[in-house]
Amino acid sequence: MVTFKLIEVDSNIAVYHYWAENNEQENPDDYGVLAFDKVTKNSEIRKLALGDSWNTISIEERMELREWENQQRKEQGKPPLTEEEWPLPNKPLNVTFSGQMAYVEIKRVFERTGELPKEGRNIWY
Repeated sequence: MVTFKLIEVDSNIAVYHYWAENNEQENPDDYGVLAFDKVTKNSEIRKLALGDSWNTISIEERMELREWENQQRKEQGKPPLTEEEWPLPNKPLNVTFSGQMAYVEIKRVFERTGELPKEGRNIWY
């Protein structure tokens, strides 16, 4: 689980603090910093939270995910992914676990409502 709080919005960039494993209550100063761009809907981890970690997804693993998604689409009678929807990977992808899950929830709320969530959480287990 990850929890997050909106700290500031400067132009198109929203800055959030996030805590891995709901660690905010026990260790409020052990937050990570995530920046969310409202225009591109991309994120950047500016500081890693205690308990979070960087993970590298290889080009091969990224291709496997893309192929799996295409198989799911085929079974649903949908066309394959376009290059615009999911570009072919040309380099490994470095992501954080908890930070990425905070980003997924922030983006989901923003796309659904057009508003930045003031706070929230994402639970996946």
